[in-house]
Amino acid sequence: MCTWGTDKLIYVIQRNNPYIPRGWHLMAVDSCIADYVQCMNALGIITCGCCCGHYQAPPIVLVEPESTSLMVLYEYTYIINEDGLLLHAIPH
Repeated sequence: MCTWGTDKLIYVIQRNNPYIPRGWHLMAVDSCIADYVQCMNALGIITCGCCCGHYQAPPIVLVEPESTSLMVLYEYTYIINEDGLLLHAIPH
């Protein structure tokens, strides 16, 4: 885990914001999980939020429901939260 505000810029698949064109976009992600999240996006999994927990909570990645089949294919574990998003806990 890293301190809040310690970010790394990575490319993610952006599809959930109607004001931003679909495609790859630079996004600031907590530095300690940035490579992990980048890998998920490289596999085609559309992430829409993440946090390493900053020593207060477990690290998680929010994933768009349209990526369910890829999550299953690549054997990522997840639960569905109240907003219908997939919630993936990053393994330690």
